[in-house]
Amino acid sequence: MFSKDLIGTKVGPFEFPYTWKDVVLYALGVGAGEDASEECFVYEKKLKVLPTFGAIPQPVAPISLPKRTVSDIKGMLHMENELIVHKTLDPRGGKLFYETSMEKLYDRGPGKGAKMVIRTDVYDELGDLVYENHDAMFSRADGGWGGEMPPRNENDMPDRAPDVEDRAVPAVTQPMLYRLGSRDLFPLHIDREFAEASGFERPIMHGLCTYGYACRMSIRNLFPGEPERLRRINACFMKSLYPGDPIKLQLWKIGEREARFQIVNERTGEVPIGKGVLEWI
Repeated sequence: MFSKDLIGTKVGPFEFPYTWKDVVLYALGVGAGEDASEECFVYEKKLKVLPTFGAIPQPVAPISLPKRTVSDIKGMLHMENELIVHKTLDPRGGKLFYETSMEKLYDRGPGKGAKMVIRTDVYDELGDLVYENHDAMFSRADGGWGGEMPPRNENDMPDRAPDVEDRAVPAVTQPMLYRLGSRDLFPLHIDREFAEASGFERPIMHGLCTYGYACRMSIRNLFPGEPERLRRINACFMKSLYPGDPIKLQLWKIGEREARFQIVNERTGEVPIGKGVLEWI
């Protein structure tokens, strides 16, 4: 049951060993390899790590902590991710260590659900902080416990045409590939019966998979072949996306080192990934 006493509770540390093949498999899971600038994500000879790889070392991405408190796991949705990159990860492989804590709890009211913000810090074998994640999770069945309302996200898109538009079509099998590269085996993305019981027609894309698409496509258009320049990416998971639906990245440049972005489902016109922010050096 939700309670303010949960704030600050931790799980971990956990180990996350990886090899160069894990780096490549993750990149393929988010559609990498479409042009020459993305060869660095899929070829071990010149390999670099796609920054959103740093969003996957989490306890079942990140179900383990809230699973002890939510009323119905089928009502759980991933709302938002903020990834801060502190250090470039060695693409050859190694071992990461991560610890997850309940950072904030919000109450949207009876019948309106609750919001959790879960922080995951990821360290390398030297003990250096590599990635910092702040994940917002929504639990449909757990509103009305007496907490404060969540603040409004102010990262709106500029009122003008985007500076960049880029398109992709995630394969029907994309979640099947992504779940292997991300190690996120949550059944919503593979099990048709589970997806239907959760209110969907069929398994949907992982929010973090579409998020990875947005990151990769943004890098391709802003600083191709230089993923190490990214320092922060943040976005909201606003609508479900079925694999096979065509998507469009819309990107607005804000100054020299910042951009806003969103992903549009070109079949429905909906925005699966919105209120996006990118910062780089």
